[in-house]
Amino acid sequence: IEKFFYFYSVKPDNAFSFYVHPLGDFGVGQGADGFAININHLSGISEFYEKVVKDYKELFLNDDLWISYFLSILKKKKILSLRQYIKNNSNENPPLIYKTHNNESSLVSLYGDNLIDAVKKRDKISVESFKYMMKKTKDLVF
Repeated sequence: IEKFFYFYSVKPDNAFSFYVHPLGDFGVGQGADGFAININHLSGISEFYEKVVKDYKELFLNDDLWISYFLSILKKKKILSLRQYIKNNSNENPPLIYKTHNNESSLVSLYGDNLIDAVKKRDKISVESFKYMMKKTKDLVF
C-alpha cells in the first residue's frame, strides 16, 4: 500500500500493479498482485462493461484485460509495473504479493495441464478478446 501511495502521489495520471503481464505491446495490470487505479479514470467504465464486456464470455474471467484495455486504450492512461520496487527474497526472486490458498494454480485449472500451456492458451484468448474490444469500441467514446 505504501508503494502504491507513493507512486500515485508522484504520478497520479497512471495506474500501478506489482506485475504487468505483457500481451504483445500491451500491458495487462494483474489484480491479484495489486492494481492501483485513480477512480477518476474509471468514468464510463459501467457503460463500457454494458456495451463491450457483458456479452462476451471470454472477458468474464479476464477482468484484468478489459480493465487494462479501458484504462490504456480508451482513457490513454499508462499502467506501470512496480515489480522492481519489491525487495527480492532470499533466493533473489521477487516474492509473491498474495498468499496461495490452494495447491492448484487458477490458470492451470482454467486453461491447461501445466502453467506454460495455460499461459499460452490464456494469452491466445486474450489476443482474440483484445481484437474484439478494438472492433467493438472503434466508434465509441467513454
